[in-house]
Amino acid sequence: MSASVIFLIFLGGFIGAIARDWIIQLLKKKKNRFLGTWFVNITGSFLLGLCSQIMESNHSMWLIAGTGVIGSYTTFSTFIHDAYKLWIEKKRFFLIYTFGTVVSGIIFFWAGTFI
Repeated sequence: MSASVIFLIFLGGFIGAIARDWIIQLLKKKKNRFLGTWFVNITGSFLLGLCSQIMESNHSMWLIAGTGVIGSYTTFSTFIHDAYKLWIEKKRFFLIYTFGTVVSGIIFFWAGTFI
């Protein structure tokens, strides 16, 4: 992997992380802390599905967009943290949030492959 591709992955990661934080903070102010994490993971799943079709034959672009931008835009660790908080605070929402995020993520990824 060339230094230019590594730099582009780094730049994509920077963009994705900033976008994630901005969206989560915006939605946290309007609704609740869990909606922002759900939203970035679902839209990220859709974008990853879309990119998997568009950039299938261009490995460098896949690394930049899929690994860099989308990889840092989505957030598994925050999802797990939120699920844990729900388990402790509001057990009945834990299952809805956890399974709802996983199932809707798969559906949105699949939808992205059709566009």
